Amino acid sequence: MLKNRLSRIASFVQLLVVLVFLFCSLGVVYIGQNARTISTHSFQLPTELEGLIVVDARDEISQLVKEVLFSGNADDLISRLKGKLSERSDSRTYGINWLQPAYYFKTSFQGMELQGLIVSIADENAWNAEINKLFGNVSAAMRVGNSGMVVQSSQLNREALYQFIQAHQLDKATFVRREKVDGLVAWSGSSEGVKSNFDVISDANNLQLRGSLTFASLNDIGELHFRLKPNKFHLTMDVMLAQLQDSLHKVLGKELPISGISMNYDGLTVVEEGNSFLPIPQADLILGFNSTMKIDSILALIPSWTWMNDKQSIKIGGATFYVKQLDDFTIYIGQTENPEMETVQAKIGLDASGSLKSLLSVQGNSFVRMALGMNPAFVTLRDLSSKTENFDLKVTMKEKLKMQVDGSLKFKNQKSATLSLLEMAVNKAL
Repeated sequence: MLKNRLSRIASFVQLLVVLVFLFCSLGVVYIGQNARTISTHSFQLPTELEGLIVVDARDEISQLVKEVLFSGNADDLISRLKGKLSERSDSRTYGINWLQPAYYFKTSFQGMELQGLIVSIADENAWNAEINKLFGNVSAAMRVGNSGMVVQSSQLNREALYQFIQAHQLDKATFVRREKVDGLVAWSGSSEGVKSNFDVISDANNLQLRGSLTFASLNDIGELHFRLKPNKFHLTMDVMLAQLQDSLHKVLGKELPISGISMNYDGLTVVEEGNSFLPIPQADLILGFNSTMKIDSILALIPSWTWMNDKQSIKIGGATFYVKQLDDFTIYIGQTENPEMETVQAKIGLDASGSLKSLLSVQGNSFVRMALGMNPAFVTLRDLSSKTENFDLKVTMKEKLKMQVDGSLKFKNQKSATLSLLEMAVNKAL
C-alpha cells in the first residue's frame, strides 16, 4: 500500500520532469553512420553504430586551469579532492590520456551487443596493466602507437573481441571524420525514424545545447489555440505528444486526446487524503485537444474532481482550481482565476523556460519529502536546481521534417558551468 502511494507521487514528479526534459528521450546517444573527431587514431569506428559519445574536454580543462590559477573559485573543491584522494588506494588512469578526445561506442558483432572505447594512450605500462579492468569481465584491448581500443561484451568471448578489434585496425593513422566538435560532449544518431545531432557546450556560466532532430515522418504534431504568459517554470508544447500522453496516462489512469499543453508551474504540495497521498500542483494549465472536449467530459474521467457551487471552480485536496472553457478544443484549469494568456498564431514546437527550483519544489507530507530525498536522481536534479539561475529550451520547426533544438542552463553567481558541474560530480562521488 505504502509502495503504491509513493509510486503515485513519484509518477507525478516524473511527469513534470518528463515534460521539461522530453527532448532527452530523442537524444539518448544513438548514432548513425557519421562519427565525430578532431584527431587521428589507428582504429576505425564501426560503420553501424547503436550509440556513440564523443567527449572533448580540452577547452573546458583550459578554462578550469584559469579558474584554479586566477579566480580562486576552485580552492575549496581542490582542498576536498586532495583530502579524499589521499585516502583512496585506487587511482587508476588505465594509461589513458583523458585530456584528449575519447570515443565511447555501442555496436553489434556476430549478432551480439558490444561496447568499447577508442582513446589516446599516455602511459603504455599502465595501459597494459590496467585496461582490462576498465569494463570488467570479458574484455579485450589493443594498442597501436599512442592509440588504443578496448571492447567488452557479456555475450562474446575474448577471441571474438580480438577479432573485432583487428577488423577495425587501420594501417595508417586515419579516422572517420566529421566537423570539429564544438563543445564538451557531442552525439548524433538515428533511432526509430529520428536522426539526432547535438553538441553540449560550456560557455562561461552557461551550459548550452545545440542540435537538430530530423524525422522520417512526422505525425506527432498537435495544435494549441492559447498559451499562458510565462511565469515561474513555464512549458508550452504541441510536438512529441505521444510521450506526453503516455505520461498523463500513467498519472491519471486515463487516455486523453491531447494536442498541446501550456503550463506555469511553481512546485508540488503533497497532502494525505484518506489512506493515500495526493499531489497538488501549484500550477496553471491550458490543455488543447484534437477533438471537441467539454469540461464535464474531463471531470467525468476524474471522479474526485467535482464542481463547487459557483460552477467555475473545483476543489482538489483543499486547493481551489478555476476551470474555464476557452473554446471547443481548449480548457483551462489552474489556481489563478484570471491568468494572462495569448492566442497562438503558429506552431510552437516546445518552449520551456524558468527556474528548475520551481520545477523540483515539493512541499507538504514530510515522509514523502524524505523518500524523495533518498532518490539519487531526484537529489541530483535538486542539487542542480540550487546552483542554476535559469533554464531555457526551444524546439522549433525549421523544415517539414526537421526541428532545431536550442537550450541553455545558466549557473548562479557568474560561476563557470564546467566548474559547477565538476563540483556536483565530486560531491556525488565523495
